[in-house]
Amino acid sequence: MIFRRCCCSGNRSGRQTIWIAMISAASLLFAAYLSKADLLDGQSPPDNQERTTLPPVEHDQEQQTHDVTQNDVQDPRQDVETIPPSMQDVEQRWMNLAAPGPSHDIFKKLAGQYTHVTKAWQSPNAAPMEITGTWDVELVLGGRFIMSTYKTNMMGQAFEGRDLLGFDNAANKYIATWADSMGTGVTHTEGTLNEAGDTITLEGSAERVGPMGGDLKTRTTMQVVDDQTVLFTMNHYDPTERTYQQVMEITYTRINDQ
Repeated sequence: MIFRRCCCSGNRSGRQTIWIAMISAASLLFAAYLSKADLLDGQSPPDNQERTTLPPVEHDQEQQTHDVTQNDVQDPRQDVETIPPSMQDVEQRWMNLAAPGPSHDIFKKLAGQYTHVTKAWQSPNAAPMEITGTWDVELVLGGRFIMSTYKTNMMGQAFEGRDLLGFDNAANKYIATWADSMGTGVTHTEGTLNEAGDTITLEGSAERVGPMGGDLKTRTTMQVVDDQTVLFTMNHYDPTERTYQQVMEITYTRINDQ
């Protein structure tokens, strides 16, 4: 309004007053702009360039970002371990565990029919009791196990015992069970084959058949002496002496006219 009236009037002094006012206003605006710029970073922006303020980047922040990125990278081996096996892998592992292997070869040496002489000791210093009988050993379930039948006459009555012996590929050990006609319990034993490959040693316990009604710890060995002979020993653990005492020895002799 003021500028229009002054221009229309043609008054020179009025036009000078307007220019002075405009210059003063521009100076005030420019001074205000510089003050605002000084508050931000203490420097004035270049002419005709819009000022853009960016947040400072510190070295620690860069390092922290780098560390987080490294930690977020997963080990590819972890991904492999978490991948479930394929059906083919599962079937192959099952077939490997189910197949007879070198640890089952000794069963072929044991298979056959035998006569036996058994010696049994009631105490370490007593003379042994001797009995005779038969022992039949049969390969069963594709050679994975042997089923043996022991027969004799003991204390005026027939006695029969049966044993199932195998090698568990998954457990990597020999496992046997024994049951006989003089009891209702089952004895479980397990063990290993010696380096020579001719003797299986098994340890276990017969539940509640010990002298005081407790478990009876046993240790047995079965040795293939040669093609005709197998030697078996049984030892019971004596808690008083804290050692194993031999209570039985059986010599099996193969019957050749099979």
